[in-house]
Amino acid sequence: MSQTASPITSQPSSPSKQIANPMENVQTALDKDEVHQVIGKPAQAGANKILIGWKNSPEGNKALEHYLTKVIKSGDHVILLVVLPTSMFKSSGFGTDDKKMDRQALRDLREHAQQLATEKIKTIESKGATASLEIVHGERRYVIEWLAHRRQVDLIILGRKKAHAPAKGLSKMFLGHPIGSTVQHVLHKVSVPVLVVN
Repeated sequence: MSQTASPITSQPSSPSKQIANPMENVQTALDKDEVHQVIGKPAQAGANKILIGWKNSPEGNKALEHYLTKVIKSGDHVILLVVLPTSMFKSSGFGTDDKKMDRQALRDLREHAQQLATEKIKTIESKGATASLEIVHGERRYVIEWLAHRRQVDLIILGRKKAHAPAKGLSKMFLGHPIGSTVQHVLHKVSVPVLVVN
């Protein structure tokens, strides 16, 4: 089955507007310094920075695989982004026990993401690029927009879920394919090229 990737460049609706940190008001059981973690080497000066929305999901792995087989250049710096939910459990009325469970579950997810990313980073580095992992808690669409701006990335690569329900209206269609709200938001809000991998 072949992959198709479609680059698109769009202008943000208000380019002069400062992008708010989506973690500012995140309510999470974790401590504030755990809400955003950066693991790995920083980008070298002048490196081409690629942000890949990766979460070890089928679409995230498709995006990474497309980068590794079709886009990668020696000297690139890849930012693998994992966005975790701000809460794993809704309150069940048992008070602090829920928060302890919530905290542990989030930490377990983060540790699992680190372990899985280690192998991916080695693969990227074996091809002459550098890579880092950023784990952020929050809403994915806003985190991608904010991180792309903060890291001044040159390209964003996102995988498209095939399981989206048929889109209503042209605004949710991209080259004849339905797209989800995250991809739609990023396409409209960032000013760098976005590669959508089907």
